[in-house]
Amino acid sequence: MNISPEIQKKNNVSIEGNPDAAQTIVFAHGFGSDQTAWKTVKDAFAKDYRLVLYDNVGAGNADPDAYSSIKYNLLSTYADDMLAIFDDLQLK
Repeated sequence: MNISPEIQKKNNVSIEGNPDAAQTIVFAHGFGSDQTAWKTVKDAFAKDYRLVLYDNVGAGNADPDAYSSIKYNLLSTYADDMLAIFDDLQLK
């Protein structure tokens, strides 16, 4: 499971857990946090699942140059970013 360099940079995508697992869990954080919000939870799933964690643009180690106050004024923009990660990783 590989992520394109552009999307990895934009959203600071981390792929962890069991690379041979049949299922993937995507951990998406809420506003006011970043992917470290899952640090105490993710280990419980790491043995049995592939784990994908990412930072929303404007949070954590996401690319600050990707942020636009106009574009990211809409929740749908964050959803589009998540769907781009799904598409890039070929998740269904």
